[in-house]
Amino acid sequence: MSRLIKFLTFFILFIFSSYNTAYSKNKIFRDISQIKLKNFEIYDKKNEKVLINKIFLKNKSYLINFWATWCIPCKKELPDLVKIYKALDRKKIRFYIISIDKKNIDEQINYLRENGIKDLIPLFDPEMKIFRYLKLRGIPTTIMINKNGYVVKKHEGILKNNLKITLEIKHFIN
Repeated sequence: MSRLIKFLTFFILFIFSSYNTAYSKNKIFRDISQIKLKNFEIYDKKNEKVLINKIFLKNKSYLINFWATWCIPCKKELPDLVKIYKALDRKKIRFYIISIDKKNIDEQINYLRENGIKDLIPLFDPEMKIFRYLKLRGIPTTIMINKNGYVVKKHEGILKNNLKITLEIKHFIN
């Protein structure tokens, strides 16, 4: 009987560890060392300066996508980002898009409006302060900020709306 219990215990632990290993290899968002954002000054959709510590508050999770109007993959990704955000609990997470474009903010807002991108919250960092501080390499890139205010995950490249991504984000915010 004790051999059976040992075997079952070992078997269950093996299955669990195999699942976790397989799950971690197939994750969309990669874990990164926790990074606390500095209180950078960027612009909102009214072209007014805002401090990011007034936007990214503790006790809430955030998805932040870095993009630009000149970036073709970014433009293709935006409608999927809207769909992903619509599938999430907005009481637990906010989704911001931060443009690193040097173009006029009004032109960028018009682009978003003309393409039906109204659920995502636009911010503008033409000097790429946040992008450089996080040592990001390209766009589109999406990061996750946890409830304690730390950047903890990132995905480089296009995010396509699918169940796997939605479940991974839901797991992160719960």
